[in-house]
Amino acid sequence: MLPLHPEGTEAEIGFLGGVFEGEGMFADQHWTPKHQAAGIVNDAKGDTSRCFEFDYSAGPEAPDPAGCRFFKETFSPLKGLSKCIQEKVKTDPYPKLWEKLAYWNGQHENTTNVARAMMKEAEKIFGQGLPETGVNMKSLEHEVANWRKCGFRCKRMGVFSRAMEMIKRVAFKNWATLNIDDVKAILRRKVVETRSAPFEAALPRLTDATAEALIGECFKIPLSPGTTRSQQKVPHEAMFLKEAMPCVPLMWDRVEVPGPPFLPLWFSGGRPEVHTSFPKVHPICGRIALTGLMHFNKVAYPLNLVRQAYFTFSKDIDDAYCLNPDYSTCQNFASCWERVMELYMGVVHPRCAGR
Repeated sequence: MLPLHPEGTEAEIGFLGGVFEGEGMFADQHWTPKHQAAGIVNDAKGDTSRCFEFDYSAGPEAPDPAGCRFFKETFSPLKGLSKCIQEKVKTDPYPKLWEKLAYWNGQHENTTNVARAMMKEAEKIFGQGLPETGVNMKSLEHEVANWRKCGFRCKRMGVFSRAMEMIKRVAFKNWATLNIDDVKAILRRKVVETRSAPFEAALPRLTDATAEALIGECFKIPLSPGTTRSQQKVPHEAMFLKEAMPCVPLMWDRVEVPGPPFLPLWFSGGRPEVHTSFPKVHPICGRIALTGLMHFNKVAYPLNLVRQAYFTFSKDIDDAYCLNPDYSTCQNFASCWERVMELYMGVVHPRCAGR
């Protein structure tokens, strides 16, 4: 048995007021749906992943228990992009403010009490510059109301989650026919789009300085306008990063279809129950199995309750569906990954075969 190996996981589903979890009405029933995920390794931290921490400059003799080095040419620049985004977001005051709002909103029912707690946080974050920000009791009460109106669509997010969200949002748009000004305009929108703040919020998601630093330093798009035709082209380094971005899920320790508000695919951590295990298989096999399912990145979650029930309880999982899914729940995606692991990875290499 390898210390790190792939496994499929499952956990109670926390929605509809908790009826499927803990002491809920339908908890622990044999038919109760479970949230399932594809565990590339059997020990996923959640606030990062091993391939974002791996030293890609190390020689081939360096240990690689999580199976990252094989993808070095793609993973190494994505690691750099992620680290750059996290550094910029970590030093910006507004993500801290929104994270604190998410926390204090869960501590108090009264809007004014949340706003009072937030004023104390804002004083710590902004210091003497607070009056210039427009942050005050009235504005904070307004944002608390916005947050509560946002409901499940808004989530508390740390810097790693924010970096992953940003990369995935940027990855969706094709840059092939765009010039550098078009790309800058897209990036200025995408770096501030986030589920960590309500869409209607008046307070910024990021400072303008952070947004510009993300575009220029992290996404490698020159901020000064070019005058020649060649300077209007998107730089090779930026285009390479853009083409690599859809591969981010391959770097995660555990991968899932999360449901709204997060974009599929998404990462997860913690220690859920083991649904199926491949204890003799190296994690690189789990990553290779996932490469054939990357189209789930753009598959819609079935929000319609009738459709969701069909995909949860009745949908047949076969090759035709896994190769061309129209909708997907967490279970559908995880079942496809397990199918590839069980039926086809042995063809790739004998050491990838079997549970």
